[in-house]
Amino acid sequence: MEQIQLSNNSKIELHTLLFREEDGKHVVGREEIQKYIEIPSVGVQVIKLLRRNHTIKEIKEVVDVQEKDDVNVRKFIHKLISVGFVKKVDGKTLPEYHRRSKDFLSFVKPAYARIIFSKSGFFVLTFLFLIAVTLILKNPNYLPSFRDYFFHQYFSVVIVTSVILGWILVFFHEVMHLLAAKSLGVGGTIRLNNRLSYLVAESDVTNLWKVQRKKRWVVYMAGIFFELVFISLAIIALALSDYGAIVLPILLYKIIKMLIFIEVIGIVWEFRIYIRTDIYYVLSNILNQRNLYKGSLNYFKQKIKSLFVKSDSDIDKISSKQKSSYMIFFTILIIGSLFTVGSYIFFIIPVLMRMFKGIFIQISQAVQFTDPRFIDGMVTLAINLLYVSLLIYFIIKKIKSKRALLRKQPNVVMVES
Repeated sequence: MEQIQLSNNSKIELHTLLFREEDGKHVVGREEIQKYIEIPSVGVQVIKLLRRNHTIKEIKEVVDVQEKDDVNVRKFIHKLISVGFVKKVDGKTLPEYHRRSKDFLSFVKPAYARIIFSKSGFFVLTFLFLIAVTLILKNPNYLPSFRDYFFHQYFSVVIVTSVILGWILVFFHEVMHLLAAKSLGVGGTIRLNNRLSYLVAESDVTNLWKVQRKKRWVVYMAGIFFELVFISLAIIALALSDYGAIVLPILLYKIIKMLIFIEVIGIVWEFRIYIRTDIYYVLSNILNQRNLYKGSLNYFKQKIKSLFVKSDSDIDKISSKQKSSYMIFFTILIIGSLFTVGSYIFFIIPVLMRMFKGIFIQISQAVQFTDPRFIDGMVTLAINLLYVSLLIYFIIKKIKSKRALLRKQPNVVMVES
């Protein structure tokens, strides 16, 4: 860990930073490392003075007079160093320890991406969705059931096919996020990660902060838009087959129904806003609360505490607008949790029960190791163990990455001069 000394006479050189003021809030960021922080207005003034090559002492004298208060300029500069915004201290270049961002769709021009998210694109989405809803009303059998997941007699075939095709759909879901960001001139990338006990793919479009807030929602909703289009087209394909307009082999027909089931589960999953899903970011954007989850959690903790213990609380410092945002978040959190419970009761638990019950029966009834039933059961178990192993791997990797980042951060020492 490199040691950096800051004194009153130190001069700071910053990397190229982006600024955005919106709804009275100031966000500053560095595009190449996709890092953005919210700062007070005095922070903006400090950065401006740093750019004019003022020393820390000179900056403090200016802002103390402006703010009529004792401003901790050194602490703010320490923050800028820790997030990778500082290039040099007293002419000495600081080491780069933040990973530079990559543009997964660098070959796609924003103009092409804007075609998909044009008014015509949304008209097509709405049209297909209304057709699908009409077909479901005429034939409720198009609604997904957990039985649709088991399109084949062998569980190993079911799980291998669903995992491969499911992750392909996940990939397109994430690509749609990146295409929506690209339509706004923002690049991004895709990575594997874990959220609680779930192994997920996620799009990193942090540079979306440089775009106006009213335009960001399209990026957050793009993945769900893709799923709605896919489900609509799949239901239309099933209906065309049922009416004899096209011929779908029985196995393909069943696979399409299985994929509809998976995509519906995927949409319901987005309502688990407590793990910061797409719906969470839509809410955060609409309510203009950057740390919506953390703020809501702290608010309700203080609210509950105040019911039992009378003490000084920060609740009174929270604006009525923030309180309203937290109540809306809490309401949708409850609704999303009910969706989650419902998906477990009607979909996930029945699937797991049928699968593991079937595996147990197959293995117990197999007369030898070469029996297809025994092989099918063991392969299915192996795939589930592989998933758990990958999940553990990414959890450990995330922990190690955080620790490595902390070790790389320079140790800032304040010295008198």
